[in-house]
Amino acid sequence: MTYPFANVAGGVAVLLAPAEREVLLAVPILLRSRSGDADGAPAWARLRAAGHLDDPEAAARFADLTAGMLAGAQADDLDRFEETLDDEVLDTASAECWMRAIGEARLLVAARLGIEEDGWEDDAGEQDLVEMTVLRVLGYLQEGLVAALSERI
Repeated sequence: MTYPFANVAGGVAVLLAPAEREVLLAVPILLRSRSGDADGAPAWARLRAAGHLDDPEAAARFADLTAGMLAGAQADDLDRFEETLDDEVLDTASAECWMRAIGEARLLVAARLGIEEDGWEDDAGEQDLVEMTVLRVLGYLQEGLVAALSERI
C-alpha cells in the first residue's frame, strides 16, 4: 500500500492527491464546529479525557483539572495544522499535530454517526455515505502519518 506521506530527511513529505487535500481542508471547519455539541453529547464526550470511568465524582474533578489544558493543546494543534496545510514537508512536531488533528476529526465524525466499536464498515447505511467516506479517508491519512512517523523512531 502506498501512503500519502513519506519519511524524508528533515521530516515527513506530504504527497497528497488533490482530493485528499480537500478532505484535510475540512478538518478545521469540522473541529471548530464541535463547539456546537452540547456538554455531554457523544461528539463532545469523545474528545475529552475520561480519567475515571467508574467514579463520576472523580471523573468530574479530573475534567475540571484537565479540560483547560486539553482544550489549549487541541487548539494549538489545530492552529499548527492550518498553518502547515500547504507545506510539502512537515517537521516531526507538525506531522504529530496533523496526526492528532486528523484523529480528533475521525473521533468527532464517528461519534456523530453513532459508531462505538469495530465493524462499523459493515453497518454503513446509504444515508451516511458522505460521512462514512470522510471517515475512511481520514483513517487512511492518519494511518499514513503514523507509518511515516514510525519510520523516524
